[in-house]
Amino acid sequence: MQTLWIAYLDTDHLPICSGSPQATHLIEATAPIADIGANTLIVQTGTVSAIRLSTAVTVCELPPDMPKFEDRILEPTQRRARAAFRTQINAQSGGSQLPEQAAALIFAVEEAGQLRFYHQTETTEREMVALFVAETKANLPEADALLRFNKALDTLRPVFAEKAPLLGTRRAYLQWRPDMELERKFTFLDIPDTWALESALFAELYGGHYSGYYPEPHMGIQLFDYENHIFEVSAPASEQGYISFIPQIDGLVTVKRKWFQKNAELRRETLWPGECLDVAALNKAAHDRVDGELTALPPFRRKRLDVNYESLETGHIYGVYFDICTTVGATVPQRFGQVEVEYCRTRSLHPLVDVRPEFEMLADHVNAFLKAHDVNFQHDLYSKLDFVRDCAARQGV
Repeated sequence: MQTLWIAYLDTDHLPICSGSPQATHLIEATAPIADIGANTLIVQTGTVSAIRLSTAVTVCELPPDMPKFEDRILEPTQRRARAAFRTQINAQSGGSQLPEQAAALIFAVEEAGQLRFYHQTETTEREMVALFVAETKANLPEADALLRFNKALDTLRPVFAEKAPLLGTRRAYLQWRPDMELERKFTFLDIPDTWALESALFAELYGGHYSGYYPEPHMGIQLFDYENHIFEVSAPASEQGYISFIPQIDGLVTVKRKWFQKNAELRRETLWPGECLDVAALNKAAHDRVDGELTALPPFRRKRLDVNYESLETGHIYGVYFDICTTVGATVPQRFGQVEVEYCRTRSLHPLVDVRPEFEMLADHVNAFLKAHDVNFQHDLYSKLDFVRDCAARQGV
């Protein structure tokens, strides 16, 4: 377990970078060390035990039967747990009552003489999520922990001011190589039950099997089912790859363009969602957008199940996608399936770190997972373009 400091601030006096709002109540607690990373800290339901309270008028040990920390209000059970926790805090506060509008906004961890500050970013039915903001040299002795905490917070107000635009949103996203796609492919030799596999993978992630990662909040298992109309671009060399058109449920079309001369794990990619195009005239749309030699290939339907992993250490988010692709309109439908491990985006208040070490580790995890579930597969670079080329050859197109 790790010591965790939880600071309540009056939300009527925010943001932290303006004026001098200070913590009114500071709780010393213990939390699972696995839930604290260099970039992200999560507080999961029922895992944080409060042991000491500091206010302007008292410092006291909290009773052993103190309820677990809770400050979320998304559902009735959370609201009841929050009320019970606050009742006990107020009973021990020496008359310094916790205002109803006060919220647990700042978390801190002491590490090697430094106090690391995290700012709450979002709450879900499962956890509170906080992103690392800054650190300063400080320690928090029991007798004057609140005073020293607020002094340390004061020294960091310029950093909070710099990060302010991102502190009020859960979507503090950055992108490593935004014009590129990084993915590892495992191609099924026999198509398995992808729902069962994805559910098992998600259960492992949700259950803490992958230390240092947690399910990207509000995402869960995601299901996509859509058609893809694809045109190969064979020349000039600088334009080789494909352009494809994905009809959306709102009647608009997502245009997808990939540039590559041979299959690779890192390829240039751009998406243009929400385009107003006539699905019956996609051949013209393709030629209007690409100055090159185009070949229309058989359209296919893609059924995709996604699970996203978010890293506590870096904020990088990776997706594991289970795909089944089936040709559309063919006399004899052709199918193939894959698992893709892909870097998606990064949620952090700081410059990006290299995505590849974690990418390799997760890809190894997925490889081992497939083997453990007796899936017949191979690691290769076989692409959707290869699939529809092969289908066209079999159909004599």
